[in-house]
Amino acid sequence: MKNKTKHKTQNNSKVAITIMVIILFVAIILILFKFNIILGNVITPTPDSNLNLSEKCYIQLDISEIVVRNKTQFNLINTTNLFGLYDSSVNVYDSQLPGDYVLRTYNKFGRGINQYSLYSSRYIFYDTFDDSVNPGGVEVLDSGVITAIIPYDASITRIAIMNNKTLTGLQFKPTSISCKRTCKVQGELGKVDKEKCCFGYTWLQINSTTFSCSKCGDKVCSKYEDKYSCYEDCYNSTTIK
Repeated sequence: MKNKTKHKTQNNSKVAITIMVIILFVAIILILFKFNIILGNVITPTPDSNLNLSEKCYIQLDISEIVVRNKTQFNLINTTNLFGLYDSSVNVYDSQLPGDYVLRTYNKFGRGINQYSLYSSRYIFYDTFDDSVNPGGVEVLDSGVITAIIPYDASITRIAIMNNKTLTGLQFKPTSISCKRTCKVQGELGKVDKEKCCFGYTWLQINSTTFSCSKCGDKVCSKYEDKYSCYEDCYNSTTIK
């Protein structure tokens, strides 16, 4: 009888331990998702994500390519943070259209994030407009500068270029990239000739040097809007919200 009781107690202990392990595992997963970290990837929200802006953050990379003794060398010349509509300028790697080189991004764990097609800048296409003398053709230079635009990702810590199975790491500094909205939204003031409204917002001239931006049509007569600039929202409004 004592053995049965002891055996039952041991089984209950095992079940309790198993339940505790499961609870602990679930808690860890929830914590990871809370901080947007899972399997080494960091998901970074874009600024003002609640505004549903069409513009996003991007990184422009200026890369030199130089041929020395039949070998192509790559160096990162400059890194520029961009904010706008640049989706059409991003060449995500496609095996059907691989480009001349492949740009690869990695996180701090050495895990690949994404790949992009790069096209050499050393090929100059020319036309003489006189087929009887020279129909034109392609001139190959010894050096050039490749400009690549990729989506911003705060988890990028390393960038490299694959060329004929040779991987060349670029001197990339993670601290050089940031994501910051540079256009103006509703109610914000901007400087004429220096700033602009975000896509989907209407320019409102305040004076010769200052403008504001309006989201006309949102059924709210906001600051700087009136029945002349946004009749749809302010036609019967006497109060600025």
